[in-house]
Amino acid sequence: MTGGPRPKTLRQEHTEHTRRALIAAATRLFTENGYLDTSIDDVAGEARVTRGALYHHFSSKLAVFNAVCDAVDAGVVDRVRAAAARTGPAEKRMRRVLDAYFEASRDPTYRAIVLGEAARAQALEDGQRYTTAMSALIGDFVRELAEAGEITAEDPDMLRRLLCATLYEVASAAGDQAHSPAAEEYAKKAICHMLFGDQQG
Repeated sequence: MTGGPRPKTLRQEHTEHTRRALIAAATRLFTENGYLDTSIDDVAGEARVTRGALYHHFSSKLAVFNAVCDAVDAGVVDRVRAAAARTGPAEKRMRRVLDAYFEASRDPTYRAIVLGEAARAQALEDGQRYTTAMSALIGDFVRELAEAGEITAEDPDMLRRLLCATLYEVASAAGDQAHSPAAEEYAKKAICHMLFGDQQG
C-alpha cells in the first residue's frame, strides 16, 4: 500500500479550475463595476462558463461575492497574522500589526471589495464592516496580550470590536484622502496610547 495523497481526478481538477475562474472573473467585475451593477450572467460570461456551471458552485450572486470577499481578505489577513506572530515587546508588536494592515489595505482590489462593496452586498451583523477572519485574528491577538499581562482588557470582545472598527474606518478614510499617511500615523498613536498609555514603543 503506497502512502501520500491520491492524485486528483480530471473531474476534480476541472471543478476546481471552474471555481477559480469564476472567482477571478467576479473579482474583476465587482472591482470595476460594483456589486449592484454586476449580474450572474456577467460573471458567467467573463469566466466563459454557463449559468448552470456557475450555479453548480454558487447558489446566488451574494454567494459569489462572499467567496470573492473571503479570497481578497485572506491575503491581508495572512500579512497581519505574520506580523502578530513576530516576537518582541507588546507595543512594538501592535505597531507591526497596524503597519501590516494599513500597508496591505492600500491594495485597490481590497479597497474596492472589502472596504467598499461589502457594505452594499452583505447584511453584516450589527452593521459591522470588518470581516469574520480579521475579527478572529484581532480577537486572538488581544486575548494573547491580555493573558500575558501586556495590556488591561476588562472586556476583550469590546476591545476587539473597537480595534477592528478603527482599522477599517481609518483605512477607508485614508483612501478617501488619496491615502493620507498622517491619518494612519494618528490612528497608530491613538491605539497604542489607549492600550499602553505613555510607554515608549
